Amino acid sequence: MVIRNKEYYTQFNEEMKRDHRVLDYHIRQAENYKRIYQLTRGRSGVYVLLNKWAKKMNQIHCDKGFKIAKLNMAWCLYEMMYLQNYIQKGEEP
Repeated sequence: MVIRNKEYYTQFNEEMKRDHRVLDYHIRQAENYKRIYQLTRGRSGVYVLLNKWAKKMNQIHCDKGFKIAKLNMAWCLYEMMYLQNYIQKGEEP
């Protein structure tokens, strides 16, 4: 049983802020690679390789960001359900 007090939720908020910073990093990187992809689209020569690389890196950062966001959303949903049950029943689930 986890005792959820102010310290627990302070730690929870810190972890969420940390995850948001990491998520923002992946979003910025995905946007940069998208910009490179758009600039090199339809070109020939070395630009073809750069275009493929930018597309792949964009997808990698999108996937990493999506994974982090999905885990955070599930964690927040669990916390909301816990609090709702605690408020309604006055006990832990």
